Amino acid sequence: MFITKISKETILYNMVLILLLNIALAFNPSNYESLGEQYDVTIHRDTWGVPHIYGVKDEDVAFGFAFAHSEDDFKTIQDVILQTRGKLSSVYGRKMIGVDYMTNLLRVRENVENKYEDLISDDVKGVLEAYVDGLNYYASLHQDELVKGLFPVTEHDIVSGFVFRTQFLYGLDYYFDLLYSSRKEKDKPELPETIWRDSAPMGSNSFAVSPKRTEDEDTYLLINAHQPWNGPIAWYEVHLHSEEGWNMVGGTLPGSPVVFLGHNDYLGWAHTLNAPDLIDIYELKINPDNDSQYLFDGEWVDFETYDSPMNVKLLKLFNIKFNKEIRWSLHGPVLDLKHGVYAIRYAAMDEIRQIEQWFQMNKAQDFSQWEDAIKLRYIPSLNCMYADNTGDIFYIYNAAFPKRDPKFDWKDYLPGDLSQSLWTELEDYEYLPKLYNPESGFLQNCNSTPFSTTDGTDNPDKSLFPKTLGIEEYMTNRALRSLEMFGSDKVISKDDIFNYKYDMKYSVNSAIAQYVDEILDADLPVNDPTINEAIEVLKDWDLNTDPDNKGAALAILSTKPYLKDYYEKISENRLVEHFVDAAKLLKKKYGEIDVSWENVNRMIRGENNFGLGGGPDIMHSIYGNLKNSGELEAFAGDSYILFVSWDKYGKVSSQSVHQYGAATTKEDSPHYSDQSKLFANRKLKNVWFEKEEILNNLEDSYKPGEKYAK
Repeated sequence: MFITKISKETILYNMVLILLLNIALAFNPSNYESLGEQYDVTIHRDTWGVPHIYGVKDEDVAFGFAFAHSEDDFKTIQDVILQTRGKLSSVYGRKMIGVDYMTNLLRVRENVENKYEDLISDDVKGVLEAYVDGLNYYASLHQDELVKGLFPVTEHDIVSGFVFRTQFLYGLDYYFDLLYSSRKEKDKPELPETIWRDSAPMGSNSFAVSPKRTEDEDTYLLINAHQPWNGPIAWYEVHLHSEEGWNMVGGTLPGSPVVFLGHNDYLGWAHTLNAPDLIDIYELKINPDNDSQYLFDGEWVDFETYDSPMNVKLLKLFNIKFNKEIRWSLHGPVLDLKHGVYAIRYAAMDEIRQIEQWFQMNKAQDFSQWEDAIKLRYIPSLNCMYADNTGDIFYIYNAAFPKRDPKFDWKDYLPGDLSQSLWTELEDYEYLPKLYNPESGFLQNCNSTPFSTTDGTDNPDKSLFPKTLGIEEYMTNRALRSLEMFGSDKVISKDDIFNYKYDMKYSVNSAIAQYVDEILDADLPVNDPTINEAIEVLKDWDLNTDPDNKGAALAILSTKPYLKDYYEKISENRLVEHFVDAAKLLKKKYGEIDVSWENVNRMIRGENNFGLGGGPDIMHSIYGNLKNSGELEAFAGDSYILFVSWDKYGKVSSQSVHQYGAATTKEDSPHYSDQSKLFANRKLKNVWFEKEEILNNLEDSYKPGEKYAK
């Protein structure tokens, strides 16, 4: 009885303690409702609903930006913060356990909390604090939209989001998935030569053309980012303007106080994904008498161990909490698998200053200032394509290359017991492939090798860059088409740029063209009339993906299960299997095999359902998921497109389009899908950059919170 009584008292005590703790930590809106009075900022919404944030100080702009973005996409911003805290599974259940575990395994949050005060500059701290104030202020006025227990948001949440995103840009998630998916196998998986994500292929296109090559002596920059259309890495357009020199328009992501790609008065840049080898996997030798130790330079070393608290919602009814142990070696986070114990080392694993670099890029006013920001190398990967108001153009293959001992095979598993294999420094900035003002006056990168960046003779010399860097050498179809089109055009007009951007053809040297030849040469079941019809359709296909094209549906559906941005040998049996499946699907769903491509390739947004041209690895890039109806519902590819030009006098102008509109998750807003028709018809809208233009094309103007005043 005594034990039972104590147990009840203990339970009651714990319940009261938890209740008091929750009260103490609870978000109290009254603590934040006056924040709007502390910042001097106005949100101007143009006729497309795009926010132009005008503030006196940079902090004012950051506050207003957080509020405006919350008006359009508060749900996704909250999801990003859940992720940075390793709490997604507490809301979305078991499907998010892997993401939460990886967040904890990488110790992102711990790293940010330990280094924030020392590494983040006062200027950026001010921007972060104001941005967080804007989020908390919006939350105080919209309590019905809040995820329980999430607020208040802190600066650490925002910086952690930058860290986590940039680590995944160069494929860290891919290697974790590769290893973890083999956890029950007896043999370790073979490490791939190239990273490819089937679930969410991402890329981008970028062109820069100098006055020496343009018809009107203007400077052109095409920013054409390919991302998923929904979720935490979907683009959002914004214009940020302070009286302290911040005047930037472009694309950003939920939970970010800065623009990731775009232009200011003086200059602009695009990013495209690259695939440098920045990740190494070490095999560890475990002490047979003590599995908490591993061998390093002849000595047994203890693992660092940490608790990973997990909170998982089950059956949408209740949450369970448990701890999972995390281990680190000198190399990095450790995975214990059936076939071995491995540690993963990756570039910028201790870096938290990515926002510092992007902020300096935002405020740069000439090439020297912008390059100084690039030289910081806090951003561990991404190609950068640059142009400015003086006519300069520049490309750099940005990568935080480790300094590696050439005696090891860095594409294979590495010995974890030797200090010689443990790199600790990065290669110098001068070691990166780059090209400044090429003789041809033209630069391109479409997720392809940096060694074919221009149509001239001054490309970076491949022989100067060792294989240990892992720089890609393949050409995507988009890169091939760029060089084919621009290479034959010595004087380029604005119309040319638009036509080339919306090119919908595969090169004869592309991967899909080779697959088509191999399908037609394969041993096909010619006794089937449907297959015979399909063979003729494929023979007649002209490699185009325009909306009315009669062969694109068959070609793309046939190759979709294995098509990547580069050629990879596919067995004849697999080629035949998917070709037959595609032919029968089209016949069954549409009654014909030569169905117009736009009938299959669809963009669905709210009540809109538009037919599209373009396709995988096309300049007008479109990726779709196959539905039961036989339609491909687009989910990624071309998303935010921004064309920038500076005239001969240095004045900037630009046009853009977003796949949906400014109100990315607000279904009741007129801007939820008002740009979708433009996007489907391959049209751009004007970007209002000057204050007078904005006011002449104004939908609304207000201070944060004044619409919601009681």
